[in-house]
Amino acid sequence: MSESVDLAVFRAWLEAHSEPFVGIARDAWYCPLACWLSDVEQEPCTVSATEYGRVGRDESRALPTWAQQFARLVDTHYRYGRVPRVGALALLQQCLREVR
Repeated sequence: MSESVDLAVFRAWLEAHSEPFVGIARDAWYCPLACWLSDVEQEPCTVSATEYGRVGRDESRALPTWAQQFARLVDTHYRYGRVPRVGALALLQQCLREVR
């Protein structure tokens, strides 16, 4: 598993994503962070409010503060709905302002 959840790599993934939607809010398997990590790791990953990990493995790691805040914002704004790429980028910017 990647040693850390890299903000710059996540932002680049969002910016380059060709589909209009990047995940589903409040879904451990399909939230934007889980979709991105699954792409990076080339195997399914899940994300909770505070941790992430590969499916079927006992290992999990803490999400950095920015990722925890991003997940909260996505869940609050989109509830159980699909998350648009442009909306995720806007929430990422808001998240960065809030955690600094």
